[in-house]
Amino acid sequence: MLGTALDFLRVFSLARPQLPTVDSIAPLYDTIFSFGDSYTTIGYDPNQGINVVPDVGGTSSGGNSWPQFLATADSNRSIALYDFAVGGAATNNSALYFAGQEVSIPDFPQQVATFEDFFSNPDGTAIKSGEAAWRPERTLFTVFFGINDVGLEVRNQEDPRAELPQIFGELATTSFLHHRVHHWMSTARGRAQSGVAQNEVFITKLKKSFSMLITSPILSCPATWSRMIVKLYASGARNFLILNIPPTQRTPFISALPERILAMYESDLNGYNVVLSDFVRTIEPAYNGTRVIFFDAHAVFDEILDKYADYGFTDNSTFCELYASIATQPALDLPQCGRPLAQYVWWNSGHPTWPVHQILASRIAAALLANASTTASSDVPKLSSNETTVPLGKSIRTASNLLLASALAAAIATRLNAT
Repeated sequence: MLGTALDFLRVFSLARPQLPTVDSIAPLYDTIFSFGDSYTTIGYDPNQGINVVPDVGGTSSGGNSWPQFLATADSNRSIALYDFAVGGAATNNSALYFAGQEVSIPDFPQQVATFEDFFSNPDGTAIKSGEAAWRPERTLFTVFFGINDVGLEVRNQEDPRAELPQIFGELATTSFLHHRVHHWMSTARGRAQSGVAQNEVFITKLKKSFSMLITSPILSCPATWSRMIVKLYASGARNFLILNIPPTQRTPFISALPERILAMYESDLNGYNVVLSDFVRTIEPAYNGTRVIFFDAHAVFDEILDKYADYGFTDNSTFCELYASIATQPALDLPQCGRPLAQYVWWNSGHPTWPVHQILASRIAAALLANASTTASSDVPKLSSNETTVPLGKSIRTASNLLLASALAAAIATRLNAT
């Protein structure tokens, strides 16, 4: 069934000259391991079989997702795809949910643990004997998290309009800190404009807020990224593709929220992207032999949404409920929906259609091929059974402090402007 769907998508793509083709990355890679959320998932579960290729029904696009487009761009030279992403996944559940709250969706650490169980031996060697084998220099690791970190509170509120969501603060184990900081931010700007005396109050509270934030669990997300990169590197990962968060404030669901909530949502999303971008810059200097591509998914989505007609879309702001209830028919054209599925940017209230994934895959492939001159090392470090990290050196600690300071400064400045 998957082959039939892929054949149709290739034929359909030819009928849409605006939709770019995906160049094959097979000259660079023969294996892809993917981690992420619903924007990446394909429904893969190694417990059901290591090399089982899932149907398109496991995606959130009405067709293929971007990793599938990458893996199948060349029908004569396919790439093995092992996609651990799960819809609703976040970077770190323990930082996003309250203590004792049960969460069944595997986060980044849990997805990496599954990878380790099936594809990495405990001594750090890169190849698992048996059903699957992969070579570090020919394997791409993709990581795409953050959407649910930012949007979780908004999506979970029964009535999002009732209270301004404190999304960035939900990276901590409790929202109390962030509620206090937001309360200060919502009043301090006016006080600062009233004179020198009030400006001293403003500065005092600014320093206090920085101190509170720096010592809070808000650091858990960068820390989670660091720990997972260490684990993947120790297992042989050398080639990384990391995507930032797309502008999900433009999804049908989020864009319909009150303007005040929308402004805070966008501010928090941009803050996460700042932290992630600065963290990614520390990976290559800290991990010998790595090659890291940081892909600006945010910019690509903005371009698609702004110039949707150039890509053959006729609707960039709504979706059809009927299409969203059918996951395995990318060619669907229901009269009740007014246009074919493939002419909608959005498959449902929060996820793009498969043509958007194809465009994304096309841009990613181009970025990977353009940066192919740097060859990652195939050397694999050996860690003892009780060792959980590799030496990172002073550079990454310094970079972490700098990225934190810059991110917090940007976030506070943005919030002050938004109040």
